[in-house]
Amino acid sequence: MARPPDWSALPPGTDPTPGDPQQVEALGKAFTALATRAATIHNETSQMRADGVIQQWVGFSAQAYKKHIDPVPPDVAKLRD
Repeated sequence: MARPPDWSALPPGTDPTPGDPQQVEALGKAFTALATRAATIHNETSQMRADGVIQQWVGFSAQAYKKHIDPVPPDVAKLRD
């Protein structure tokens, strides 16, 4: 996408859209990829939490696992959204 060369309607020396359009586009793609990965992680960890086998798991290891997995889906949902 080319930037317009004529900014004559603006005060001299100003640019209403500073920056490199290619860099902005690349950053947008990177954020989109991150959101896609976050959605995948959210879906998979939510399924793991709902798994009947995990719900029936008891003991210290189960408590430790649940302590670490429970906050993951809400935190990843924030990243995804």
